[in-house]
Amino acid sequence: MGKSHQDPQAGANNLLVNCIGVKPGETVLIIREREGIDYYDEGVPELVGQAAGDMGANVTTVCEPMLKGPEHVPDEISRGIQRADHTIFFSRIGDQIRFSKLEGGGTKTMCYALNLEYLGSEFCTVPHGLMDRILAKLEAEIDVAREWHITCPLGTDVRGEHDFEPPEPGTKSGFSLLNFPIGTFRPLSCKTMNGRVVVSRWLTPSGSHLYEPDHLIIDNPIAAIVKDGRITGFDGDSETVRKVEKHYHTVAGQLDINPDIVHSWHAGINGQTYYSDPPTENLWRWANLTFSSPRRLHFHTCGDYPPGEIAWSIYDQSVYFDSVLYWKDGRFVYLDREDLHALLDEFPTGAKALQMRTDIGV
Repeated sequence: MGKSHQDPQAGANNLLVNCIGVKPGETVLIIREREGIDYYDEGVPELVGQAAGDMGANVTTVCEPMLKGPEHVPDEISRGIQRADHTIFFSRIGDQIRFSKLEGGGTKTMCYALNLEYLGSEFCTVPHGLMDRILAKLEAEIDVAREWHITCPLGTDVRGEHDFEPPEPGTKSGFSLLNFPIGTFRPLSCKTMNGRVVVSRWLTPSGSHLYEPDHLIIDNPIAAIVKDGRITGFDGDSETVRKVEKHYHTVAGQLDINPDIVHSWHAGINGQTYYSDPPTENLWRWANLTFSSPRRLHFHTCGDYPPGEIAWSIYDQSVYFDSVLYWKDGRFVYLDREDLHALLDEFPTGAKALQMRTDIGV
C-alpha cells in the first residue's frame, strides 16, 4: 500500500492537545533514547517538543539508555516524572514500565510514532478522542463477557473464561501510561486458557526486561499446547521445537522466572497500523508497533507477571466473546456495527478508523 498524506504537525497536535491536554505554562518532560540507537527518528521528539513550546509549555528533554527492567528506573527519571505535568516517552523505557505503579499526578504517555512519517500518517492523526471512545465501548463489553474464543488460519484454537478484574485506580485500561496512538485493550488473563496456539515466524520480547538473545526465528510453525494457562508442550518439527524450548529455558534462566506460564493476551484495534521496514532488521521494533494492528494478536508468556517476557504472535485471527464475533480473519469487524458507525459520524474524520492497512510485514 502506498504512503498516505503526511502531516506530522497534525499528529503532534493530536498527541499534545487531544490525548494529553497540554496547556500554556505547564511542564512537559520528554524522555528519549540516546543518540545513535536508531530506534526512534530523533526528529519526532524534536518536533513534538517544539510544538509543545509553541503552545506555551515549558519543555525539558532528557536522553536515557534502556533499563535492565522496570525495577531499575533511575531516581532522576522518577523525580522528573513526579514534578512534570506531562511526561512523554519516545523511549522503550515507557514500554518497560507500562504496568508499573508510577508516582506523580501528571499525565504519562508512551508514544509509538517511530518517525515523522508515522507521526504524520493516519496511524497518529485519527482523532484520539474517537479512539478513546471506541476503546471504552469495547472494554465495557469485554468486562461483562463470560468467555473468549480465538482461532487463526494456521490452526490456533483456544478458549478461556473471562473473570473481570477492574484496573487499579490511576491507571488507564490497566496500563500506568496512556498509549498514543491507542492500539489495543487491556490484557485479558489466560489462567483458564485451554487449547492450541500455532506460533509462526518468530518469538519476540514482551518489552519488560533485557535479555539475550531477545528473539528467535521460527523456521516452521509449531503448536503450543496450553492447559489451564500453562504450556504443557510444543507440537511440530522436532528441531524447531528443540530451539523454542531452549529459548524458553535460556530466558527463564537469565531472569529466574517460570517459563511455562501463559499470562495474558490482547489484539490490535488501530486499523491504520503499518510497518514499512523489514521486520527481521529489528524484531523488537516491529513487535512494539504492530501490536496495534487488527491483523495481529499476541500472548504474553514466560513469567507470572504482565507482560511476561516472550510474546507469541498469531495473524489474521478471529476472536469471539460469548460467541459474538469481534475480529474476523484479522479485521476488526466490531466497527461494522450501526452503533459504532454513529460514533464515527460524530468526528469529521472518523471514517478513517474504518479503513485498514494490511502491510505489517507478514
